[in-house]
Amino acid sequence: AQEKKGELNVNMAYTGDDYIKWAHDQGYKIWVCFTNNSHKLTTQEIIKDYNLRTSLINNVINYLKTHDVDGLNVDFENISPEYKEQFSRFIIELAPRVRALNKVISVDVTAPDGGEDWSLFADRRTLGKAVDYVFLMAYDENNGVVKTPGSTASLNWVKVALNKMQKKDSDNYVPKEKLVLGMPFYSWFYKINANGELF
Repeated sequence: AQEKKGELNVNMAYTGDDYIKWAHDQGYKIWVCFTNNSHKLTTQEIIKDYNLRTSLINNVINYLKTHDVDGLNVDFENISPEYKEQFSRFIIELAPRVRALNKVISVDVTAPDGGEDWSLFADRRTLGKAVDYVFLMAYDENNGVVKTPGSTASLNWVKVALNKMQKKDSDNYVPKEKLVLGMPFYSWFYKINANGELF
């Protein structure tokens, strides 16, 4: 999605209908990743307004009707926790319209109890009920942005996140048959000076 005032326009990063056909010929499924590119204010403006939400959903559905893809993956990030209910409402309104096209819908979430705008806006239990799959983005435990040295996703850290999402009495609960683990195939590089300090 690209940010404009009051709207997120659907924009295919790679206009590859030929690629989609090739992938299908090889037996692969294609799920479109629909992201807000972390545009916080515009995203919040849209999801809190029924008419703007509906307009965005219509744009997404029209895109899915135009391209022969098999599913939609929603990757919205950087939303204030106060918009938790509105984000859930957006997914609840979008999901049945995607399924009506015989396509799969999934949503990405970070590990529970992470940063406010990156974790706490996601009602994992509600999202898990609405969609076909919930992708746990099991990264970044540590990253080069804040210059904290450490694993991108240590085994214990990932296990803790998964366990929190498997507690049936928790707001983070997602049924295991709907849970997909997203693993990082990358790492961060940290620069250390002669004194052993990060810079």
